Formats: sequence, C-alpha cells, structure tokens
Amino acid sequence: MQRLRREAGLQVRKRQRRTLRLGPTNGQRQRAERRNQVWGWDLIHDQTDHGQTLRILSLIDEYTKQVLVIHVGYSIRAVDAITVLEPP
Repeated sequence: MQRLRREAGLQVRKRQRRTLRLGPTNGQRQRAERRNQVWGWDLIHDQTDHGQTLRILSLIDEYTKQVLVIHVGYSIRAVDAITVLEPP
C-alpha cells in the first residue's frame, strides 16, 4: 500500500511500532493471569448528525475480555478519564 501511494505522489504515513505493556519493576511484558490484573482502555471519537464531536471511553479487563466501563460524552477531560478508570 505504501509503495502505491508513493508512486501516485501521495503522502506516505510512517508505520508506528506497537508499544509493549511493561510490568511495574521487572521490565517484562505483563500478561493477565487473573481477573482485574491487566486492563486496557480505548478512546473513540465520532461525530453526530449535527456535527458535534462524541467521545467514547471504554475500559476492558484483558483476562475476561469483559467491558468494565463505558463512558460517553461530548468532552472527556483527563480528570474525567481518571475518575472513570478507578477500580470498580
């Protein structure tokens, strides 16, 4: 895909390397071995029919693959995200 874009004279995006989740002290990648040990979060941006930005923040338990929290709002500040991400 990058070669085709380059040949067409379009801008080519640089690939980003995946970041690994590191453990607190040992530098090893953490894998969930029990419930509530490793969480993942995702922030999605969308737009309503009226052009207003809508944001969706979800918190997922990586062991059970269960969605713990979904927070929807027109604006999600860092303070709101930290409040939502507190342990259930």
